[in-house]
Amino acid sequence: MAILLVSLFSPTFLPFLCAMCVFLFGMAIVSPLGTAQALSPFGEKAGAASALLGFWQMMNAAAGVWLAATLSHEAMFALGAMLTIFSLAALGLYALKPGAG
Repeated sequence: MAILLVSLFSPTFLPFLCAMCVFLFGMAIVSPLGTAQALSPFGEKAGAASALLGFWQMMNAAAGVWLAATLSHEAMFALGAMLTIFSLAALGLYALKPGAG
């Protein structure tokens, strides 16, 4: 998130690209772990649970695209802001989970 905030002050392509690489690297680690954790209680119904999880992810992606499009006309700022907001929201929701932490 710090790299995304730096791109606010210097909105060039290179800081934005570095921020995207850091974010995508984190998603490559978190996404499979989150999917496995979400599906673990539903071993016999993993197919339906996976479809529901994919639907939820795509619905959130559509909401993020809509919010980014309405937030700003500058694409790098809007995408950086949405990634930061959604990451903080996900962290907050995870912290509210019973037994987390």
